[in-house]
Amino acid sequence: MIDTLDRAEALGEGTIAFFPGGDPYEVGSGISLAGYSVQVRGSGATGSTTDPRGTTFLASSQDGPVLDFSGWLRPQSFQGKTTHGGFNVVGSGVSDARKRNSGIRFSKLSSTLFADIAVRQTGGPGVEGVAQPGDAVYLCDFERIIVSTPVDAQVNDVPYWIFNEMNGVRLRGCGIRSTARTNDCGISGAVVFRSNRTYSAQSSLIDGFWVEYIHVPTDGTIFAVQANKYVFTDIQYFDAHKLPRATGTSHMRFTEPSFNLGGNLVRGVIPGNGTSATDIDTGIEMNQSGNAVTGVKGYNGQNVLLMPGIGGTTVELLGAEANASRPGWVDKSGSTSNTLVDHHLGERLYGRRKGKYSPSNKINGVHLGQKAVTYETAIDFTVSYESANFHVVTIDSSCSWTNVLDGVIGAEITVILKQGSAGGATLTFPSAVRWKAKPPILRSSSGARVGVKLAFDGEVWVEL
Repeated sequence: MIDTLDRAEALGEGTIAFFPGGDPYEVGSGISLAGYSVQVRGSGATGSTTDPRGTTFLASSQDGPVLDFSGWLRPQSFQGKTTHGGFNVVGSGVSDARKRNSGIRFSKLSSTLFADIAVRQTGGPGVEGVAQPGDAVYLCDFERIIVSTPVDAQVNDVPYWIFNEMNGVRLRGCGIRSTARTNDCGISGAVVFRSNRTYSAQSSLIDGFWVEYIHVPTDGTIFAVQANKYVFTDIQYFDAHKLPRATGTSHMRFTEPSFNLGGNLVRGVIPGNGTSATDIDTGIEMNQSGNAVTGVKGYNGQNVLLMPGIGGTTVELLGAEANASRPGWVDKSGSTSNTLVDHHLGERLYGRRKGKYSPSNKINGVHLGQKAVTYETAIDFTVSYESANFHVVTIDSSCSWTNVLDGVIGAEITVILKQGSAGGATLTFPSAVRWKAKPPILRSSSGARVGVKLAFDGEVWVEL
């Protein structure tokens, strides 16, 4: 293999080094592409784990990556594009607790396409993008790359794919394929996109990625995402399960990077939790704020789990696989800033009551987000539309309701006034409100109630 690389390099930068199919190219403990600029091409990645066909690079005494592109001379200034592809990458098939024996390793890589590759029998990750903070895999494409189960994936917590600080990268039509009924998925995730203490992973696209026949352990996930502005479209799951009696499992899990912006999007069929004992517990576990999930509601609900403190997140589920009847989300967030919609069940939870340009937040006359507050008073008080559009006020002693604050044109507010347990309190209503005839009367008996509904015309509040 070295001879072929050297001959191609001698012909000029970026020359294609072609490796025809046939017997495997034995690379021993692995081969480094450092200092080369050639494009590695083969005649295809066909066959199986036991009988790979086409072009195969085999590291039978693997000690590190089979193909190590760390130090490979990438195109400069992001103005060129080179392509590597059309080959099998096969490791030694030996367990590696160090997770060093990867299939393909990249570092400081840009303007490069890897395509039509199959990775098998590695003790470390099949595809590994490492980083020195601020210098990682950037503006690259990965297409039609299939990674089979790393040896002892669960025991050693080895991902199939892992990238640190991946920025501006597009993964299209790639996938993972488990070859075992167990020990095939680590707790940290099968496909891992992570950040580091200095820099966060940013602005990448993962499109049409498929997962086939995998078994997630307790507290494990398939996709572990610690990034900002990543877009996941049309992820496909086939025979994805959890191990028997496993709990806390998910198809995807988002966590905050050190420099946290959110802005991630998941779009497609959003998997649910099914009904069988080995169905994964939830679709997407959200431990990061500011993200969005939109797509078809997968069977049978529990598609998104919002963990405590998560806000600014939108979930919109459309349709329903197999008439999915359970709620589309589990909301543990405790937040009032999430927007959650399950169209199939007609369930809507709008945390933000109003917006700058649609202050009444109404569609077809229906409030999207009714925020209610309840309080008691024995002194003069005001009500604020900014704080809530539904107020329940208990009057414990004679006082005045002096005004309605923070009106915006089109806003509507409901106020229910109640006598306290002692009764006998008198209430003076605000003179600034345009009442239909005269202000209402709160009767003096204990527990008596009166309700008013007001709208703001841009100048004054008017009784409806």
